[in-house]
Amino acid sequence: MDYATINRKQREAETDSFTARRYAQFASHLEDGPLRVLDVGSSTGRGGEELRRHLPEVELWALDCVSERLDRIDRAVYRSVLCAEAMSIPVADGFVDAIIAGEFIEHLTPEDAAASLREFYRVLRSGGSVLLTTPNPRYVRLLVSGRTVTGGAHLSEWTPGSLIGLLQASGFRKEFVEGTGRVSSILGRHLPDRVYGSYMIGAVRS
Repeated sequence: MDYATINRKQREAETDSFTARRYAQFASHLEDGPLRVLDVGSSTGRGGEELRRHLPEVELWALDCVSERLDRIDRAVYRSVLCAEAMSIPVADGFVDAIIAGEFIEHLTPEDAAASLREFYRVLRSGGSVLLTTPNPRYVRLLVSGRTVTGGAHLSEWTPGSLIGLLQASGFRKEFVEGTGRVSSILGRHLPDRVYGSYMIGAVRS
């Protein structure tokens, strides 16, 4: 699968107006300090700038498969950049303390999503956390309109239950799910999942 070509065509990754709030929500689940955090699907690094605003001591590493987006990353914000796919992350076992991946996993085939979570498990230290957001296929407005999450660069869809199952199959534990997206900024994060266009899921490496 040529993920770089597919995702290069989706320019929303460079302009998404909710990026700052998504990374602020990531920050609310991380501790400040000398944590090494891998930002998977970092694009041009706009999210990392917001994360560092909340957690200035975090050491950020970017990973993306679109090289020209990585070229635009502010190296004062990110310690290093990795041009690679998430199924094969070029770092040692247990290298990072946390992984964040905003609106990322739906850009993979189901098989590669499973392989990526196994790779996340490998590169996280014991007790490290993974935080993901993804569009919600159970979103009531989506169901009423007859539309789906998939299409274009979105190659898979994940309900909270299916993504929890995938995380557990990869060895993760202590999962949580909460709303994200624009609805969460108005109504909070803890209503039934169907009210959210996207949701956040987190888990811990055993």
